[in-house]
Parts: sequence; C-alpha cells; structure tokens
Amino acid sequence: MILDFIKNGKINKKLLLIENYKKLGLNENQYAIVSIVLDLDKAGIQISTPLKLSEYMNLSVEQIEKELSDMMSKHLMKFNVKEKTKHTLDFSPLFNKLAIIFQVKTLQEVFKTSPYEVIEQYFNDLLNNTQKNVVDEFLKVKQSPTQLIDILIGRKFKTANDFIKYLSAVLAEETVIEITEYDWLRNE
Repeated sequence: MILDFIKNGKINKKLLLIENYKKLGLNENQYAIVSIVLDLDKAGIQISTPLKLSEYMNLSVEQIEKELSDMMSKHLMKFNVKEKTKHTLDFSPLFNKLAIIFQVKTLQEVFKTSPYEVIEQYFNDLLNNTQKNVVDEFLKVKQSPTQLIDILIGRKFKTANDFIKYLSAVLAEETVIEITEYDWLRNE
C-alpha cells in the first residue's frame, strides 16, 4: 500500500530519497543520479544510457557506469530492455526498499502512541470503553498492530464507529478452538 502512495505521488519520492539514501547504501553521486533521472523523467525526458545522463551531470560516462553498476550490485536498480536498441533505467527496486523503510519508520512512530490514540486522531473522535475493548480484543486475537493500521488506512471508513463495527465483524469470523482437559487414563 505504501508503494502505491509513492507511485501516485501522495508520498514525495524526492523527500523520501533525501531522508533515506544513506540507509540504502547510496553515496552522493548515486543519489544525484537517481534524483536527476527522476527530475528528467518528470519533465518527460527519458534517460537510457550513461552517455545521455552525463549530459546533465558533472560526472564522466565512466563514473556514471561505475555508480550504476554499484547500484545494480546492491539490487537498487535494473535496466529494462524495451527493444533491442531501447533501454531504460528502472529504480523500482530502490523505491520498493524505500517503501519498506518508510513503513517501518511510520509504524515505529505510530506505536509510540497507543492504538486508541491513532484511531482517535485518524477520525478526530474519542473512543468509548466498549470500542477500546474491541480494539484490545482484535490485537489479542490477531496480534498484529500493523494489520490494524492497514485496515484503518486501507478501507474507507467514515467514522470510528464504522471502523469498530468492521473490527467486530472480523473478530466474529474468527473460529476459536478451545482445548479442554481430558483425563485419558480415567476416560473423563
């Protein structure tokens, strides 16, 4: 889902890249290459070779080839071959990794606060004790705060009450198998 937000421009690619390029193992030249390719792509200019890219940078073709090769070895980019003579630089592996970094960072920030606060802030509405109990039960059964957030963000709930009703329905679908005690020696 985060990747969709990046693709749709709801999350700023350039800002995400600036904040995290070192975490990906990119150096400043590699950051510049990705940044320039993004800017040129936005302007409708497709970059497909180091020679073409060198026209927009103060790096030699050899330096650009070295940096691209390093990014490929780190699985941060690939070349797409569309025709025998047409190639494009594909940074989707880099943005997949950025999406993961962003999601982890976001979840860490979200769960510094209680799940109730996240839901209350999202809907700008306070939860009552019954609603909080549903959230607690969901987290107890599903044991996944990330699933709770995915449901919250991924579906179009108009109110906190609609969200809680949905969680209740999910919980109602859960089948709970209880283990009973049986004394096998005494047939009890």
